[in-house]
Amino acid sequence: MLKKILGFNAAFSLAHAVALLFWPVTLAHILFVPDFTLFDLSAAVILQILAGGLFGFGAYVGFVAFKLPALKNQARLIIMADWSWVIATILLFVFVGSIFTAAGMVFFAIIAAIVAGFALKQSRCLKLGD
Repeated sequence: MLKKILGFNAAFSLAHAVALLFWPVTLAHILFVPDFTLFDLSAAVILQILAGGLFGFGAYVGFVAFKLPALKNQARLIIMADWSWVIATILLFVFVGSIFTAAGMVFFAIIAAIVAGFALKQSRCLKLGD
């Protein structure tokens, strides 16, 4: 079961990476307030950078899933990364929530909830040896 959940996690990450890479301008307009920049980088560029990270993460998660049970301990790192995403999302909402549109808040909240679900299910599979 762990292999299946990691596979879903990898596919989810890679699908979002593709969307962010190919439609950054459109998504930036939907998710962020107008004229949002960070370190002189536009929201679209930030989304493309995020896409690169998601590609790397998704590939890593997929590799671990493919190599189970040999890399079972690597699943713990993936779980920590998933929880880090969830916590980072909450912190962004609390401290700089004004950068997001309402649609952006909903979008990132849903993503965080799904990622939390992956982390919980992966943790459970590790505990049960599933």
